Amino acid sequence: MNVLMDQKIDKIRINMERIRWLPADLGKKYIMVNLPEYSLKYFKDDTLRLEMKIIIGEIDNYTPILMDTMKYIVFNPLWNVPRSIASDKMLKNLKSDRDYYKKSNFTFLRSSYSSGDTVATDSIDWNNIPEEKFPYYVVQESGKTNSLGLVKFMFPNNYHIYLHDTPREELFQKQDRDLSHGCIRLDKPLELAEMMLKDQDISGENIQEMLMEEKPDTVYLQENVMVHFVYHTAWVDDPGNIYFRDDVYGLDKKAISLLYDYQARKLFYSFRPNCTWIGK
Repeated sequence: MNVLMDQKIDKIRINMERIRWLPADLGKKYIMVNLPEYSLKYFKDDTLRLEMKIIIGEIDNYTPILMDTMKYIVFNPLWNVPRSIASDKMLKNLKSDRDYYKKSNFTFLRSSYSSGDTVATDSIDWNNIPEEKFPYYVVQESGKTNSLGLVKFMFPNNYHIYLHDTPREELFQKQDRDLSHGCIRLDKPLELAEMMLKDQDISGENIQEMLMEEKPDTVYLQENVMVHFVYHTAWVDDPGNIYFRDDVYGLDKKAISLLYDYQARKLFYSFRPNCTWIGK
């Protein structure tokens, strides 16, 4: 029990430090994505307006901690399949099922995602294409089978991370949802879009009309929405209840190790007046 309590105390200490890293002003409108909680919360005027389950990146394709500004929303998005996914997972599916690309509405292009130089895939022997030399750029067309679902939320960043819908709704029933390639999949994406666009006089009916067109439609936000990806494995709610979550990416262990190393070095130098402590 003492070991367990010590671990909880360490977890609380490191999460108090993480809270200190947040900006004093989170934004008039902001989204808080807590990765270990598998949750997204949308706030307006410091009031929680919407909460939902999310799916985050698996450990080998982890979702980064970041802060950015949402710029626009895309309805009926295309998906430019990353080359790493196309040459690994997709190629395996193509080798086992020649009609896989037809079922999932994929288009194969020769020189770039936007080249328009399509490939006649019926004549391709996928078994002769090695993973390390996959020659095509793959785009998944808009529709219900699209891996991004019906909507994606864009805040351009160096990690190429965004929020999006998903046709795999059954995955939200899992308790541990570190299942994606890094982007965040949303349980209630259309509700979030409607809530964010309400102040722009775009209603749920307007959104449904755009979706029925089954072609990409981009709506730019007129007011900033800040996006905060955090890694909080312990926190206290307004009534004072404390919550703990698993250290899904192992960041608590690393942070606590650094914290103890910092304290040990500080203590070491405090007993040696002729040495200089350079810590901050």
